[in-house]
Amino acid sequence: YAKRNGIFVPGTGQDLARLPFSDARAVAMYNAARAADKALGAEDVSITTWMGYDRPMDLSQAAFPDPARAGAGGLDAFESGLRASHVGKASIDTVIGHSYGSTLVGAAASGGHHLAADNVIAVGSPGMLVDHVGGLSLDPGAHVYAMRATHDIIGMSGVLSEWTLGPDPTAPNFGARGLAADPGPAGPVGVPSVGAHSGYWDQQNIALTNMGAVIAGVAP
Repeated sequence: YAKRNGIFVPGTGQDLARLPFSDARAVAMYNAARAADKALGAEDVSITTWMGYDRPMDLSQAAFPDPARAGAGGLDAFESGLRASHVGKASIDTVIGHSYGSTLVGAAASGGHHLAADNVIAVGSPGMLVDHVGGLSLDPGAHVYAMRATHDIIGMSGVLSEWTLGPDPTAPNFGARGLAADPGPAGPVGVPSVGAHSGYWDQQNIALTNMGAVIAGVAP
């Protein structure tokens, strides 16, 4: 029955033992969506943490598209199931992929798959397996958003990830709508950090506000 559905896809290393950390991010997005539109009641928003794929557990595996392609059909089918089982006026569905999770989202919307989403948000993405948003098969009128913190360590993946996973979704020629995110903490002597890669859901981060707005269906 929810009017606004969010499906959160975690990335590398986020196995079931770490589900509480991913679930806390889902709760943060649930609260951010309701804050973005005060008219939304408790039952008007639903956020699912979707872990139905064998995500890479280390960076050596995360450099390649195989886990994403293997899991693409599962996410495609899950979103289609949400559509089929929904009661009432069609909901606004937003799929949020963090890190390698965004690569999985890209795989679920390409290569012969269709992801029946209204919005996609790539957060700290190493690549979505397509060269341009036009390569993603989404519902008509769908929007693709991308954000990357200035100090996010994912930026160090550089040419390697672009060669295997596709270009940076925040690059202007990719065609996604950019969403602001705080720079995040820098590492020693200003180098990128893991903290910036995981900090998008910090309560004071504009990234969380923007994700909530997209999920709620209001302007970020």
